[in-house]
Amino acid sequence: KLDYLHQAMRYAEKSKDSLRLANCYNGYGRVYFIEGKYTEAIQALELARTLYAKESGRMTMLTHSNLGMVYVKLGDRIKAQQQFKIVEENLKIFPDAKSEAVLYMQYGLMYSEFGDFDLALEAYNKSLHINERIGYMRGICDNYNGLESMFEKQGDFSKAYKYLKLKNGVEKAMLNSQNSTNVSRSLYEYELDQKSQEVEMLKNLNNELNQFAYIVTGK
Repeated sequence: KLDYLHQAMRYAEKSKDSLRLANCYNGYGRVYFIEGKYTEAIQALELARTLYAKESGRMTMLTHSNLGMVYVKLGDRIKAQQQFKIVEENLKIFPDAKSEAVLYMQYGLMYSEFGDFDLALEAYNKSLHINERIGYMRGICDNYNGLESMFEKQGDFSKAYKYLKLKNGVEKAMLNSQNSTNVSRSLYEYELDQKSQEVEMLKNLNNELNQFAYIVTGK
């Protein structure tokens, strides 16, 4: 991942493309977040936010969203909420159902992290409702995963297991859908290849007939 980002960053710096640079810094921020390097993550995401602000106000939501999750991991609820509130305000200007679902999911994660389970449940359900409405399977899977984790923290293992099974069911459906798509694509490519071969055979046959007609008629 970092090797790819290093290459992308060199290209962005060479081309002096602010948007590409912002994407790279945002990428670095996400990698550092996953690795638990939260100080480096904040630095990278702040650089991304500054660059996005020059190019696209809509894209700044991405960095505020990521910054919010970094502050959740750092245990700074106030700063996390500040970042999420900025995203909330931006969604009024740039409405997007998937981004709204992600925001509520992140609120759920934050409330669960700080033990506010009633608020977490409410946020998770809002996110789940949106994801179900737009048919975003990956989001639904994330919602079930969050709910499973939340109930596990509460010691309600029956409900945790319920959402584990629901999550596994969605993941299986996603895998089957992907496999079906791959099979359909392979069949389409096979049929296309067969048709191409048929067209080529007809062209060759037509050429042979034309040559035969010329020999017989001289025309």
